[in-house]
Amino acid sequence: MRRVPCDPVATEDRGLDYELLRRHRRSLCIQVREDGSVRVLAPQGASEHEIQKLIAERRPWIDRKRAEQCNRPPGVFLLPANGASLPFLGNCLVLELTGGRGPVERVGHRLCVPGSDTKIALRLLKAWYRNQAREKALREHAPWSARIGRHPQGFVIREQKTRWGSCTAHGIISLNWRLMLGTPALFEYVLVHELCHLRHLHHGPRFWTEMARLLPDYADRRRALRSFIGTWFGATASAPLTDLYVDHRPT
Repeated sequence: MRRVPCDPVATEDRGLDYELLRRHRRSLCIQVREDGSVRVLAPQGASEHEIQKLIAERRPWIDRKRAEQCNRPPGVFLLPANGASLPFLGNCLVLELTGGRGPVERVGHRLCVPGSDTKIALRLLKAWYRNQAREKALREHAPWSARIGRHPQGFVIREQKTRWGSCTAHGIISLNWRLMLGTPALFEYVLVHELCHLRHLHHGPRFWTEMARLLPDYADRRRALRSFIGTWFGATASAPLTDLYVDHRPT
């Protein structure tokens, strides 16, 4: 991956920086990410002229989406204020910043988070959510795995910017801890979705048939996930994390 200055076709494209990543793919793709940065995914054989032409043509779209990103809530990258309401699996916890040292503790509806400064407190808060996600996945996957007839080789809990979950060919499932900021139904949908990949490592008809067998309302949950952003700040009031802002161009 390298950062490439745009050599624009039109003068209004001057000054736009983007990351260019060449992959084994069929189409050109522009992504405007959560921080407003721009990435171009290109086939190995795509020429510089094709890439520059696409960026020049789509510059108004890029500028509009970057502006939208600037107006989004600040995700999970800032520590909420003391006394803030934190979403947690369809409920709310009240954040209590206690300072000092020690573990994060949940006392009823209060979540007591230590930390001598905001960076430490934010790290501890995320770690607590991450641990909750791991425990939930380990606790709840077994009956679904039994119905699918496949069992994961392990779970990895991450803070992903572009995915809610993934499954490797070796059976390792990754889940985004930010699912804990949503409802149990959304967490269950992503968990079952990735477990189905243990049998069908694609999104073809057989995969969706399996999803329909396990979760008859999967389409409703999928739509709900597309409108969910996963943040401390107004979790349902802004653009979704699932798709970023993506524009494709076939080659």
